[in-house]
Amino acid sequence: MDWQVSRDVLRRRTTCTDAHGSHYEVDGGSVSERYTGAVSVDTVTWEQRAEATADFTVRWPEAAVRARADVTLVAGPTTYDLDISLQSWRDGEPFAARQWHRQVPRDLG
Repeated sequence: MDWQVSRDVLRRRTTCTDAHGSHYEVDGGSVSERYTGAVSVDTVTWEQRAEATADFTVRWPEAAVRARADVTLVAGPTTYDLDISLQSWRDGEPFAARQWHRQVPRDLG
């Protein structure tokens, strides 16, 4: 597990990052999972940004499947912007992908 806090004095941005994962055996196969993420705050504009990735691979003798989700949330002065990307693979070949984007008004009143 890796957890870090960094401060960029010139850009006036503080960021926390996290990365961890594991590998384990299951009945008839194995699973690998990996998580990474970062949360940052701009101390001038107070914009906040969160990014996360979850990556899973399941292996059986007859097939291997992988799914990865990437999520980004930006809390700006007037909106929340959310982006989600989902990708999957079967035996190392792309299988399916989808993306979503939502923008929600931010009412700080």
